[in-house]
Amino acid sequence: MTIPRPFFSCVCVTCARVEHLQAAIAAFLAQDYDGQSELLILNTCPRQTLNISAPRVRIINLERRPASLGEARNMAIEAAQGTHIVIWDDDDYFLPHHLTAIANGFQNAPPDRRTTLDPNKTVCEWIWLGKQFWGWGDTIKEIVPGQCPCFSFSKDAWRSVGKYPDLTVGEDRSLISRITTRFPGALVKIEGMPSFIYRWSNNVYHTSGESDDTPERQPAHARYWADALVRLNSGKEPHGNVYLKPHSSVDWPALAQAFMDADSKKKSVNSVCIVQLGRFGDIINILPIARHLYLTTGEKPHIMINREFSRLLEGVSYAAPKAVTLNWLHLNTALELAKQQFGTVVESQICGQGYTPKKRMVAFNHESWYEAGFASHFHDAAFPLVFDRRNAATEAAVRNRLFRTNKPKIVTNLTAAFTAPFHMGRQVALALQATYGATFEIVDIGTLKLPHVYDLLGAIEHAKVFVSIDTATLHLAAAAPVPLVALVRNGWEGALPRFNCAARLTYDNATPERVCDAVGAAIHWNLEQGAQIPQLISLIGGLGQALSGILQDVPQEVQKLPPEQIEQLTSMVQQSQQITQQAQQAPK
Repeated sequence: MTIPRPFFSCVCVTCARVEHLQAAIAAFLAQDYDGQSELLILNTCPRQTLNISAPRVRIINLERRPASLGEARNMAIEAAQGTHIVIWDDDDYFLPHHLTAIANGFQNAPPDRRTTLDPNKTVCEWIWLGKQFWGWGDTIKEIVPGQCPCFSFSKDAWRSVGKYPDLTVGEDRSLISRITTRFPGALVKIEGMPSFIYRWSNNVYHTSGESDDTPERQPAHARYWADALVRLNSGKEPHGNVYLKPHSSVDWPALAQAFMDADSKKKSVNSVCIVQLGRFGDIINILPIARHLYLTTGEKPHIMINREFSRLLEGVSYAAPKAVTLNWLHLNTALELAKQQFGTVVESQICGQGYTPKKRMVAFNHESWYEAGFASHFHDAAFPLVFDRRNAATEAAVRNRLFRTNKPKIVTNLTAAFTAPFHMGRQVALALQATYGATFEIVDIGTLKLPHVYDLLGAIEHAKVFVSIDTATLHLAAAAPVPLVALVRNGWEGALPRFNCAARLTYDNATPERVCDAVGAAIHWNLEQGAQIPQLISLIGGLGQALSGILQDVPQEVQKLPPEQIEQLTSMVQQSQQITQQAQQAPK
């Protein structure tokens, strides 16, 4: 069904504000709306008779003042000829696309329910524009949610709910509440420039800013008239016949465009925002992406991050925190907030309220890179994990607390995990001590509570082998050139190490004996092949080892994957094994 363009009656109730009224008329005449429209001016000042010669503008001059603003608005709407009403207060400003924006809402926005006026109609009886400019004096300060003047309604709905109440303050809120309760409509999302400027501090008496009427003081309607009489008696307002000349002393369309241009530049400076409301490990996982964006654009990307974890970014120079109080459940809210403030939004989070992970990669942390658009660089050595604001003194203090002997170190975190605790952690720790304690110092970093998790890097880098369960320290290991034995959750929820992976065991398979065997292999790998082994062995060989383990340990789970994903896994394993063999045969 094609919905016709509304016939708008723009209703302006005025009293002794000629200069502002002329600007409001000029704004109406500048509208680009291609449908029918009229401007109906109800003059409630008996000491002025307003006259104008302008198309589609009508003036009704009253000989007595109505008892309230609500009564005056009802009188104006009764005289209106249009099917839909737009409030056109004389102290605000309406940009040329205002009526078009409202009409597009009435024609295109889906109503929130069917109308009770005619059950067969599926049209909006009201529209509320979602954004407006906030003006102060002759300037525009900000964009804010649309308020009562952004509400437009059908004349039928106005009549059906009993019209405006006999109030001067709050009459609009009452009508809006009754119309939105009874009739279908829509809140219209404004993507570009708002069409309405809500003006304050513009040398007029704002009754709406004086709060609701109370028995203890003079009614707002009377207070306004007292202010108008002062201006009339002092000559600030003309008497008698007044011939209106539509014009505005302020170029509001130019100010609005300048504001939008400045806002666009501000968004350009803050051009990229990566949304990641997860915990430390989730944030560490995507830091290489942030560094890449900084190196390629020259601008620091922001990371929208829960305030609890924002100190992590004190360790890097290439990303700025956008700290919020939202947690990981509020992904949709965070994305909307980021889109309002930044030119480009990179979504790296893969979970949230109402969000089902798509599981296109073999592990959740690789999935995060896929979501951000960088899946092919997950094992790319050109995307290293870098903490370039490390504190050497703090790291030395951490080592002094942890290291008790001159023995080579096996550094572990087997017990400290928030999201994915490992129930065999203490048994594995005891087995490592019994197996390797005579030759190596077994160091547990899980007991430390540090302001910055990256302060552990100084200890990890001094290890011969690092053993970590599925938590932040496992992701942190990508920044240290040390063989990693990774103990991870089962299936897709288990992290896939990016670099230096000597072994990857799922929690179901990580018995004390198997972990000890994996550590022994990692020690042998580290001692025999030495520091000159090409990075391809740790980069690609480690990946192949991890993927081979997945394919061999959980064949039933792999068979459930789509055929193209199984083909991808098989190809990656074969390629990694081939490159590993070539690297191992290379001269040392």
